[in-house]
Amino acid sequence: MSLYKKFNKNKYLRLFLGGIVLLLGAAAPLAWAAPAGTIIFAVGDAQVISANAAPRAAEKNLVVNEGDTLVTGKTGAIHVRMNDTAFISVRPDTRLVVQSFVWNGKEDGLERAVFSLLRGGFRTITGVIGRRTKENYLVNTPTATIGIRGTDHEPHYIDVGDTTQGEPGTYNKVNVGATFIRNAAGTVELGPNEAGFAPAAPGKPPVRLSTLPGFMRNAPVPLGRPDRAGALDPDGETLRRQAFARVADWVDGDQDRRLFVRALLRYATLAANSGLDLSVPVKEAFSRAPVGTAVVGGFAGPGVQENGGLLVTAANSNLILLGPGNNPLFIAVPDNGFRYSRDLAPLIDSGQTSINGTGVNWGIYAGGSVFDNGVTRMPRHFYFMGTGNVTGVADLALPGEAAFNTVAGFTRPINEAGQVGGDVRLQVNLVFGANPRVTAYNLGVQDALGRNWIAALNTPSQSLASFAPGSGGGNNLNVLCSQCGATGTGKATGYVIGGANRDALISSYGLNAGAASVTGAVVVK
Repeated sequence: MSLYKKFNKNKYLRLFLGGIVLLLGAAAPLAWAAPAGTIIFAVGDAQVISANAAPRAAEKNLVVNEGDTLVTGKTGAIHVRMNDTAFISVRPDTRLVVQSFVWNGKEDGLERAVFSLLRGGFRTITGVIGRRTKENYLVNTPTATIGIRGTDHEPHYIDVGDTTQGEPGTYNKVNVGATFIRNAAGTVELGPNEAGFAPAAPGKPPVRLSTLPGFMRNAPVPLGRPDRAGALDPDGETLRRQAFARVADWVDGDQDRRLFVRALLRYATLAANSGLDLSVPVKEAFSRAPVGTAVVGGFAGPGVQENGGLLVTAANSNLILLGPGNNPLFIAVPDNGFRYSRDLAPLIDSGQTSINGTGVNWGIYAGGSVFDNGVTRMPRHFYFMGTGNVTGVADLALPGEAAFNTVAGFTRPINEAGQVGGDVRLQVNLVFGANPRVTAYNLGVQDALGRNWIAALNTPSQSLASFAPGSGGGNNLNVLCSQCGATGTGKATGYVIGGANRDALISSYGLNAGAASVTGAVVVK
């Protein structure tokens, strides 16, 4: 079944600068720890441990001082807004020390932030410290040092002897910006959507990882609710009510509205990366895709693969909400039970092109949430390709032919193991007129394992009406995978784009051969 068919005044970042210096006779004043930040959200087993004080339960508005240790159990999470505006999300089963934090309210070269990660992991969006003087921000672990180039990144440390997650050592994943991992044996530089690893074993330099470790990919950030200033507030009723009211004319039905508000609240945690400003009305931060917008794509996860597409045909029809880069953040199909929300999923693959003035953009989210007829799925990947200039029925009915054989862009193929990479070739022949048809669809895919796939229509031709997503058609491809030891079937679907010029075709595909599979999207002109 087609995928889409089934398919401040109120600041929570208060700085508690109190503290009383007690003088005992002629004795020198007692040293006191400088405030470093404030907890804005805490849940589960979570504590703050100071050097000379009893452990305190982590709770909202508790001040975190230089020298404090943030400790979470298996059910705990702590969000801290640092005094330089940095944001830290401490994950479960973590021990993080605020080793040094100096911020005098200005960039004078004396500012400094050094953290010691002794166990577990955290995600941080860096603030002012390190913006100009990069060496003033560091994350130390027992085996390596992580430095930044201005970033959103996720360090993780597995202690020696702990083999429950992966190989012991220091890991770091970059979402935005750049970092390095350094140990005595060398340094590795990491860019956006890259991860690196420094082994615990001595004498081995850090390396760049070809795939993201499963324990990092499957560990979503525990969330509070954002207020309009961008802080995370576990209540968030004001924004929830405002957002619900503002989307009343966008989405039909309370269920879709609630899901959209959920998407908005989750997506807000990416504000620092995307430029999303929560102080402006919701409709100015997000845009609804206009009539004529189309998306092809699908999702993939362990044991599941779906591909299809979606076309906005009228103001009250299918809903696509667009964010930065005109990439879809939220999708809803009325009455069909399918919704997709990007949530916190990072964009791990993206591209765009223009074909005779028709813009096409594509990408892959590493996760998100699929709501499918009452079943919630957390896919490993969600891929998409979209445009705002689909060719209408009247233009398809004009006589003519087209042979498209130049690939202008594609999402990197995703195989059954969740590996992303490879190449795509496609040749499509079309006949237009009273009964517009696809007369050839010849697809070649090389996946991340180097396997070569060949697929072709299993009929002499297929009507464009039944080739369009949501038409209810089943598998329409014969498939051969030379290294899979099996033949199989597949499904291709798509839209002609470019308006009356009929310049190109965007298409999603899903191929299967035995236990092997590959899926993706492609535009050919």
